[in-house]
Amino acid sequence: MILTKKQLMPLFFGIIDCTETDGWLAPSRFTAEQRQTFSNSEVYTARALSTGSVGFRLRTDSPYLAFDYKLATVVHPWAFDVYVDGALYRVVQLEDSPEGHLHMDLPAGNKRVTVNFPSYAQLILKNVELDGTFRPIRRRTKVLWYGDSITQGASAKMPGGSYVNLTAEAMGWDVLNHAIGGLLYDARHILPMPYQPDKIIVALGTNGCQNADFCKRAEAFWERLHEVYPTVPTLLILPLWRQADDARAANLRNADFMRALMERYPNVRIVDGVTLIPNVPELFTDGTHPSDLGMIYYSENLTKALRRLKF
Repeated sequence: MILTKKQLMPLFFGIIDCTETDGWLAPSRFTAEQRQTFSNSEVYTARALSTGSVGFRLRTDSPYLAFDYKLATVVHPWAFDVYVDGALYRVVQLEDSPEGHLHMDLPAGNKRVTVNFPSYAQLILKNVELDGTFRPIRRRTKVLWYGDSITQGASAKMPGGSYVNLTAEAMGWDVLNHAIGGLLYDARHILPMPYQPDKIIVALGTNGCQNADFCKRAEAFWERLHEVYPTVPTLLILPLWRQADDARAANLRNADFMRALMERYPNVRIVDGVTLIPNVPELFTDGTHPSDLGMIYYSENLTKALRRLKF
């Protein structure tokens, strides 16, 4: 049975828009209006189109799952992955095969299937096929997540291993990931939208940390965020450890400013990112971005902090 767009839409997670061209479905983390705010930059546009923390999940008794896929926009191709009942089941490498057909046998009986799309490329799909009953898996708590390349999942070779996706699984959250690699604090990207979050997490501040306008940009971002979401419980994650001495020193100075700034907003809690991943170079790919193992540390320690704060 080939699923229609109407049948597929409830299965998607992490999206707020989905267009269709010649049968190809292109799910998106951003509305058309939000994507327009990145239109003056080809780099940001490509990253905004990428499917970080996007995919589909369902409960099904189908003996297989099949679909056609291709990369429509590519920053880093890497892979998409499939989980069955919470365990990694299949990884599909995309670097040498950016277009193809997946036909995958599934375990017998009723099971939970999750397909995580690539974080730094735009995956589109068509002809999604099952042979059995299926239903969407809904999650109650909606979390809007702002961030940069780390939060988008840039350095996780498998998208299910990004710290956002790992944390969402641990907490049982429905996440809309509005992270863009390279993004600074920028109030222009905060626009009202149909997605109404129950919580917000902001993990920005390491890009542009040495810029003279850092404080001005941060103030404008938080003022706008408060204007659009004045009462939504919000968490600020201060930047992670940086190997470069100048960036690390700037982040420490800015952390004091950010703590003082957050005193204006009683709905905001703070977690110090330096406490989430040990300052061990082997946990980073380049002194800034967590490795796959670093992502696990990040998620596990963040999950502990979230539960400790009852966030």
